Amino acid sequence: MSQTSRPWQSTSPGDAGPYSAQQWQQLYQSLIGLGASRPNVGPLLGSGTQPNDGLKVQVQSPATTSIDVLAGSALIQGIAYINTTTVSFAIAANSSGNPRIDTVIVRADYALQTVRLAVLQGTPAVTPAVAGLTQSANVMWEIPLADIAVANGFSSITNANITPRHEWANAASGVYLDNIFNNSGGTLVTGDVVIWDTSTDRAVTTTTTANNSLIAGVWVGRTANGSYGRLLRLGVGYVNAGAAVTRGDILVNSTTAKQATANNNLVGTRVGQALETTSGSGLVLTFVNVHLKSTYPVLIQDLKNSGTAPASLTAGAWRTRELTTEVTDLSNLATLASNQITLQPGNYLAWCVASGTLPAVIHLNRLRLRNITDGATLFQGVNDSLPASNGANLSAFGFFTITAAKVIELQHYPSQTSIAGAAMTTGDQECYASVFLQKID
Repeated sequence: MSQTSRPWQSTSPGDAGPYSAQQWQQLYQSLIGLGASRPNVGPLLGSGTQPNDGLKVQVQSPATTSIDVLAGSALIQGIAYINTTTVSFAIAANSSGNPRIDTVIVRADYALQTVRLAVLQGTPAVTPAVAGLTQSANVMWEIPLADIAVANGFSSITNANITPRHEWANAASGVYLDNIFNNSGGTLVTGDVVIWDTSTDRAVTTTTTANNSLIAGVWVGRTANGSYGRLLRLGVGYVNAGAAVTRGDILVNSTTAKQATANNNLVGTRVGQALETTSGSGLVLTFVNVHLKSTYPVLIQDLKNSGTAPASLTAGAWRTRELTTEVTDLSNLATLASNQITLQPGNYLAWCVASGTLPAVIHLNRLRLRNITDGATLFQGVNDSLPASNGANLSAFGFFTITAAKVIELQHYPSQTSIAGAAMTTGDQECYASVFLQKID
C-alpha cells in the first residue's frame, strides 16, 4: 500500500470498503500519530497535514527536474489520507519564455472516492500567479502542500524554488490568529515575518526596521495583498531566514522585508528559536515564540590609557566631549564614530556624566545631549559652579524620543578654558565621560 484514503460510501469505486478491523485501526493510528512517519505526530482536526515532515515536498538529491513528497497523512474535509512511501513527481518542462508556479496538492475526488497527491500546473507569465484550488464540498476538494517556482528552461528544482503551503492540522501548543488582513502591498507566503499594521484594524505588513517592536509573527500559507489569512504566534513552523542559521539561534526580524536573521545577543523582540541548522538562506524550522521588545542598555565612554590626560576645552561655547569606546551594546542600538553616536529610533532614558574643567578661577560648567541630525537639544544638566582650581563630575539625566536614527553628541559648556579633568595614573584606564542609554518601549 502506498496512497489510500477512507472512509468512502459503498464498495466501489476507488478506496471504498468494505474495511477490515486492521484498516480501521490504521486510520485511527494515523490520525493520532501511532502509525505516522514520526511517533505521536498526526493530523487531528480539520483539513491539513500532519506536522513536521509529513507530506513534506522536497528536492531530490542530486537535484533533478522532479520533486519528492514524503510519507505522511492528512485530513481533507474529514477524510483521512495515508501515504506510506515517498512519491515522486516530474515537473513539466517550461519553454514558454516566462516563469510559472506549479502547486503540489492533495485532492479528494468524491466521484472516484479517492484522495491522492497531484501537481497543478500553473500558467506562464511575466509575473506568474498560482493555480486556483478546487474546493467544492462533496465534489472535489484540494489542499496545497507547496508551490514550485518553475523558471523558463529550468534544468533542476532547488530548495529555493519550493515554498511550503501546507497547514498543519495539529501542532502542539500552537497559537494561530485567523482572519488577519494582509496589508503589505504584496503576496505573503509561509515563513514571511510580519509586523502589525497600525493604519488598519487586524492587519499586518512588512518592515525593514530590525528588531521591530510591532512584531506580529510568521505567516502561514499563501495570501494575496488585500486578503485574509493565518498568522502563527506560538508553535513549530517555518521562518524565512535571510542567511544560514544554526540550531538554537535566536531569530529576529532583519533589515530585509519578510526575513529573519540570527541575533543571539538580543534580549527582547524575537521571532523564535531555530530548530535546525541550514547552509544558506531559506525556510528554517523554528519554534516560533513572538516576544515583544526589551533591550540591553548601551554604555559609551571616553577611555584613555593610564596617565593620559583628556583634551582641553575652550571657553564660551558648547564643546564636543570625546567618546572613544562602545563598552556594551548587545541590542545593536548604537554605533560610535568620531565622538558621535548614531542611535536607532525609540524612547530612551539617558544618564550622562563627565569630568569638569580645572581653571585657575571660579568657573561654570554644564552638560547636554545634543541631536546633531536635527540641531536640537535632547536634554541638559544643571549649572555647576566650582571654585578656582577645583573640578567635579558633571551629570545630566533625561528622557527623549527619536522617530528615526539620529546622530547625537555629548556636549560640555565651560566658562573657562581648561583641560577636562585630570589623569590619576593608577594603571587602569582613565575614564573622563560616560553616556548610559536605556531604550524603553
